[in-house]
Amino acid sequence: MTQSNSRMISSNQSSLHEDLEKIVLKHIASPDRRPISDEQKHCFEKAWNWQQQSSLPFIFDTGCGTGDSSIHLAKANPEKLIIAIDQSSHRLKKLQDDKKSYPNLLFVQARLEEFWLQSLENHWFPEFQYLFYPNPWPKKKHLLRRWHGHPIMPIILKVCSNLELRTNWKIYAEEFQLALSQFNIDSQLSRIDKIAPISAFEEKYQHSGHPLFQLRTENSHSIK
Repeated sequence: MTQSNSRMISSNQSSLHEDLEKIVLKHIASPDRRPISDEQKHCFEKAWNWQQQSSLPFIFDTGCGTGDSSIHLAKANPEKLIIAIDQSSHRLKKLQDDKKSYPNLLFVQARLEEFWLQSLENHWFPEFQYLFYPNPWPKKKHLLRRWHGHPIMPIILKVCSNLELRTNWKIYAEEFQLALSQFNIDSQLSRIDKIAPISAFEEKYQHSGHPLFQLRTENSHSIK
């Protein structure tokens, strides 16, 4: 991993979005039901077929980027399968051969919304899922693009409510925690400091002096 300076998140929103609870309740009543393209079906089938060849439990690393966090998880959990998903072909193409050499790790290029929808449709549920540093969409008008404000949120939690989120924007973590409470899911929010970085993003944020936050649902375990 390489270090570089990163700007602090700038937003015209200084506290939790006043419309968040209303929006979450709306999405609970009417969650995402978008059609799935043949391309996205193929992406999902690749992961499903790979996992079906093993009896091991599996974990989702959502928005895995260039795979540093996925490698960390694969090394720390040799008794589990790691399914690392990212939409960006550009980021996944940066993977080096040494990142592809773990037998318990699969990288999949797919849109997360469609992937979660297909997971639910096929009753295919991971043991755990990680959301490391998702795009914060910090402009107030973009609340519906944040995972907790998105209509996919009820689907995410039906697929697996046992999760860990990390972010360098406290408001994002607080909003996600509030959204979880609307599903009667308890969680713990804490600041994390001086940890071994699990990704290039986390290393960059630490190097730049960003405060980092971790949100875990109550029944989740701490990352190894």
